[in-house]
Amino acid sequence: MEFKIYSTSTEQYNEVDWDKYQDSHCSDNNQSPINIIPAQVWNNAKIEWRLSHHYSAYHDRVEVMNDGILFVIRTSTLNEAIVFSVHYGEQEEDVAVYLLNNVHFHWGDNALTGSEHAIDGKKYAAEIHLVHTLEGTTDKDYKNKNKAEKFDTIFAIAILVEEGERDESFSPIEGMLNNNLDPSSATLSESFSIYALISKLLNQGDKNVYYSYHGSLSAPSCDEIVTWAVFKHPIQLSRRQLNGLRTKVTTKFNSPMVNNFRGLQSTNSRNITAYSPKIVIIGPGMPEGASTREMMSLNYYAVMSIVLMLIISNFI
Repeated sequence: MEFKIYSTSTEQYNEVDWDKYQDSHCSDNNQSPINIIPAQVWNNAKIEWRLSHHYSAYHDRVEVMNDGILFVIRTSTLNEAIVFSVHYGEQEEDVAVYLLNNVHFHWGDNALTGSEHAIDGKKYAAEIHLVHTLEGTTDKDYKNKNKAEKFDTIFAIAILVEEGERDESFSPIEGMLNNNLDPSSATLSESFSIYALISKLLNQGDKNVYYSYHGSLSAPSCDEIVTWAVFKHPIQLSRRQLNGLRTKVTTKFNSPMVNNFRGLQSTNSRNITAYSPKIVIIGPGMPEGASTREMMSLNYYAVMSIVLMLIISNFI
């Protein structure tokens, strides 16, 4: 499996001009990110996440590209789908099946700013987004709301990052940053696990809580097609690791890429629900040619907490 890492410049985060983009929805009523007030959320404990084993596997090849706003890990050849499904109930119509599309990062120039979302008014040093697209949609038609009669076409997991302990699961990205991520390309051969970035928040007691709401893409054209899952508790990166993002990722103007986050948007009385998901992982024994939904229904589930014990939870 291969991953590509992209980044672009902070010039795109001049929100004053966002309404000028073609088909812009950036002034609509269900925009993201938002400030989440835990005392005002609904609680619903019944939900299950199921992931294909490719989600938690370590992948050997990462291709690095910087075309000058986001720092993105993106699947480039998808020989085996990285499947993620959300089970809101027991019936098939209650299951939303997604494919991982990309992982990207937002950060600021200090430890007190950089995240897109806020919890009780508190912002964090960075935020990691795991973006999933609804099964059956493509890059060309993911905005087509007809594709999503019941579920949003994008399910985005948001991980808040605070300055603190080092996390070794971030070390492959550190190695890439040590080569200075200017607008060019390179290949990183170290193994890398996407799931390592969030494993420490799952199956971890009271840390296994996220806030979900209907919102938008946080960059133009701000389409309101996203179910957000913002984890209540942050993970940690060390100051050195965060400084790697702040100083070694540069724009096309050779300036540090920082503050690549959108400002908070009005909640506009939207419902926000707190979930504590049960996590199961699908084993490797899927029959050849099985569809995504067939894969999700197979009885190859195993508790993934044992796998996740391999992940060390401190960044630099």
